[in-house]
Amino acid sequence: QPDEQSARVAEITCASQGVHVLETRADGWAKVECYSSSFHGSKVKAWNALREGYLRAELLIEKEVKTTYGLVADKLTQRLYVFKDGAYLDALAISTGKPNRDQPYNETRSGEFLFVSRVGGFPSGELSCAMGIRFNHGDLLHEVPHILRENGEKYYGSREEHLGERASHGCIRVQRKLTPNGMNMEWLWDALSGQMGTRLAVWED
Repeated sequence: QPDEQSARVAEITCASQGVHVLETRADGWAKVECYSSSFHGSKVKAWNALREGYLRAELLIEKEVKTTYGLVADKLTQRLYVFKDGAYLDALAISTGKPNRDQPYNETRSGEFLFVSRVGGFPSGELSCAMGIRFNHGDLLHEVPHILRENGEKYYGSREEHLGERASHGCIRVQRKLTPNGMNMEWLWDALSGQMGTRLAVWED
């Protein structure tokens, strides 16, 4: 309800997550719809749940969107569709989040987001992830993970074999091998340099 004391029904990543504004009220409240960006440790246990609720209208900010590129991550096909100037370029194999009974928060949040920062390489347990680009708090777009061996060799092992199916903890893993059109995560990393504010739509399956 439009009340400061009302129970929370969802969480929103304010810096990067888009919401659908359903109503703007004269009393300063706005009714919005979005998929909840609840992560591990969130007080609101709404894992990727589509919710309607109220927030103060003053919190709504229109963001400038970079329009050279646009990306669509389809959780049904496990493909990342890349567009430039509105024209389709290519589709890359990905792995989105794989939730389970103990970790329902592994689900990649659906909705519309903006890329907000280039994180680069980062560790994830025994794995190393390259070319990370943040789009939703703890979720990043990055190259399929690898294990760095003592001799400096990058071993991709079974992680690469699972591209095309759910496998991550919420991030979007992207293929490293080139498509016939010469595209991969490295291509995206280079193309999106200076393009923070580019839109990423994550389609629910």
